Amino acid sequence: MRLTVSQVTKTSEQLELDLNKICQNSPFDAQQFLAQLSDGKLFCSTFNDRHIAALAIDSRGRLTAIAVGEPNRRRGVGSDLITQASQLLSGELEQLCVETPVSAELVPWLAQAGFVQAGSLWCKRITGL
Repeated sequence: MRLTVSQVTKTSEQLELDLNKICQNSPFDAQQFLAQLSDGKLFCSTFNDRHIAALAIDSRGRLTAIAVGEPNRRRGVGSDLITQASQLLSGELEQLCVETPVSAELVPWLAQAGFVQAGSLWCKRITGL
């Protein structure tokens, strides 16, 4: 499955439709992602011109939301999205962080994705700095 990860800088009807699908069965909603267009950064994984996963990062480098569409879960799409977004952010941020508490099922995934718990944060150093 060949995915493209890119930073989204403006909204579109397709983006909003896809985010609503991605956010089904997710603790986040499309508006949480769209809010980052003005305040932070929004990255999306696309496949066949459709957004299948989204990652929102605030201006402090805090990961505020991540969601992968149901059909694409457990295929490494979320990990790939974080890895490629980190590469795109190298030179801008030193690390990505997630504030705790995080859900129990998210902890193994964060560890597998390279995040390390540091006090009240889970952080991943961005390579290239």
